[in-house]
Amino acid sequence: FTGPITSIKRNSDSVSLSASGKESFLTVPQSRNWIYDSGTRKTDIISQVLSDSGEEFRSIPRWSDKVTSTWQCLSNEAPWQKLQQLSWTLASRKLGTDPLLFYDGRGRCRLKSYVKASAWTFRRGVDMLTEPDISSDLSNIRNFVVVHGGVPKGSKRPVYGTATLPSSHPLSPKNLSRGGVPRYLREQIDNQDITSSADARAIAKHRLNELGWAFVDLAFDVVPVPHLEPRDI
Repeated sequence: FTGPITSIKRNSDSVSLSASGKESFLTVPQSRNWIYDSGTRKTDIISQVLSDSGEEFRSIPRWSDKVTSTWQCLSNEAPWQKLQQLSWTLASRKLGTDPLLFYDGRGRCRLKSYVKASAWTFRRGVDMLTEPDISSDLSNIRNFVVVHGGVPKGSKRPVYGTATLPSSHPLSPKNLSRGGVPRYLREQIDNQDITSSADARAIAKHRLNELGWAFVDLAFDVVPVPHLEPRDI
């Protein structure tokens, strides 16, 4: 691990310790203000805030997306959540390449595009050590996603986008209807940095695709695959 040690205990010949991820450094206010004008590259903001917070190990590609209004993180605000929200507005969601801001196993903060191609396939008799346990929890399912964004320049109303599971899906509002009334299981995303209706709809659709399998859980023991990272398929 590369994050800070938060507790340590020694008992005879054994030592127990707990550590946090490096993002924990940024989940508390930094007692300084960051204010960037409209037109600043979003990746420049992410990289500069990380640098100003003492993070030397970072890999942030320089993309062309720019903020359309003043972006700020004040002294009483924790920057990690705001940087995550900013990264959520980046890149081409229509192509499913929206990036994730995270710390990898080496302790480097990275902005990585979402890739739908399979990074690894687990096979019986090769790297699966046990048969999978399969469980379902329908309490986690959502079939309707609403995105509330910010107000675009020259407009008076905030952008808005929705996505709904199609009627062919077994958990669609239609197929979960009671007494003929569709049953909408809603999730809402609020992000003022989203200022395009097309982006709002794409984000809603992408999130719905993620939630469509949220009720299925697989668990099995495997040979370690150390190069797998968050969101790898």
